[in-house]
Amino acid sequence: AREAKRLGAAALKTNPGFLEASVEVMDELVRDKYARHEGLRAELRATESKRLIHLNEFGDAFWGEVACGARMRRGRNELGKALERVRGLTDEALMRRWLRDRA
Repeated sequence: AREAKRLGAAALKTNPGFLEASVEVMDELVRDKYARHEGLRAELRATESKRLIHLNEFGDAFWGEVACGARMRRGRNELGKALERVRGLTDEALMRRWLRDRA
């Protein structure tokens, strides 16, 4: 994970569109993970419409949120948003259609 973070920071310096492209890649990876694991899909569906937040202690304010005070957090929470987008596809028929379109 540290190496990926280092490579991402280097890519950001040379490619201004890197962050937006990385969100698209993360969406694909999260969809693929949940498409392959029925138990994970069930767990994600069980969150219903709750906001999903990736809290972390290593300062990643892009993929998650970082505590910056007793009750305050900062960050874009892009991983949490990706999970929320995929949660909308956890219906089995939608997921099968998505997988079929990728084959």
